[in-house]
Amino acid sequence: MKNVFFDKTKGVTFETDLELSIDMIESISLFANEKYVVVEEYYVRDSKNIYLKLGEIPFEGEKLLLKIHLNDIGLKELEVKVLSRPIIDDTNEIVHFILPNKDRGFNYGYYLVIPENAKKNTSIVVETNNSGVNTRNVVDYENVFDFIKYNRAAETIINSGFPYLVPIFQRIKKEKSNIYTHALTSEAILADNKLYSRLDVQLIRMINNAKELLRENNYIVNEKVVMVGQGASATFASRFAMLHPTRVRNLILTKTSALLITPITEYKGEVLNYPIGIDNIKKLIGKGFNLEAYNRIKKIAIDAKQNYDDPASYDDSYTKEEQKIIFKALGKKMFNSRYNTMKKLYKKGKVKNFIFKEYSTYEKTKDKFIEEIERVLDKKYDEE
Repeated sequence: MKNVFFDKTKGVTFETDLELSIDMIESISLFANEKYVVVEEYYVRDSKNIYLKLGEIPFEGEKLLLKIHLNDIGLKELEVKVLSRPIIDDTNEIVHFILPNKDRGFNYGYYLVIPENAKKNTSIVVETNNSGVNTRNVVDYENVFDFIKYNRAAETIINSGFPYLVPIFQRIKKEKSNIYTHALTSEAILADNKLYSRLDVQLIRMINNAKELLRENNYIVNEKVVMVGQGASATFASRFAMLHPTRVRNLILTKTSALLITPITEYKGEVLNYPIGIDNIKKLIGKGFNLEAYNRIKKIAIDAKQNYDDPASYDDSYTKEEQKIIFKALGKKMFNSRYNTMKKLYKKGKVKNFIFKEYSTYEKTKDKFIEEIERVLDKKYDEE
């Protein structure tokens, strides 16, 4: 059985022992573990290689059966095992698509950008995807690739020479539900669907996988990651760091909507469960909040004093009960009431190493966010 590589264009190339041309092919069909896979397009790359653009992403190591119906020859079958594109190759390509891997414990793929100027002694920078697209059975990896391509933060990280990891988490479309996977909501944590349950743990396994791949190629990789986030990805990063503080070195956030998870269990007579507070964290993930480890993370949130679109008003972000608690205990307006309450609760929770910076407009925060990423990756942040 041969191996084939899956790439970021949603494509896979099969090598045959035939001399082929496109006009020789009557039809092509593809099966993964006997399940039909949609082939969106195909062409003969050279005389012995056929390129297929697939309608869905296979799993790492999955067996594929390609059936080619050829004029005058009849049916030809090729069985292969699909693999991710190699981590390092001889081309100028630096964006590597890593396939979902059930054995490694992550059900979605991820992009790993290894800059050409990558430092050999390095830390992985993680930014979770926030495509803003609801899907049912589609993983929007093309949208995520564009997110990397046109994202100023991504450009800054890559130009700084740091590996950049972006998971390709599906955003679930489900009526009357707050399974907002891109924000790691309470229902996303509690989901019993094996595909998208415990995305925080799936992200940890992706990070571990990326560290192994980098180390295999002689990189010295810090055990802790730098996490950056904007909007929903800031919400995800904030919650991930609270759940798993031993895995994060720096936390750089912007456009938080004054809704960062707070490090306390109760306020104004209201129990603050995840994702508002930490009261039920041990019940959710089997371990309590580790304040000592959390205080070792260097954290900054950069926000604008503007009452823009409030996620607390959306049912996909918070349950009705969570919304009531937010508005009653924390405040209805993002700025300044809820924002000031959030800062007060971080102080009450004895959190250290957290800087809150506010600017008059959202436009001003964009440059400050980029400057902060540059500062952290240039190690100036650590020297202060």
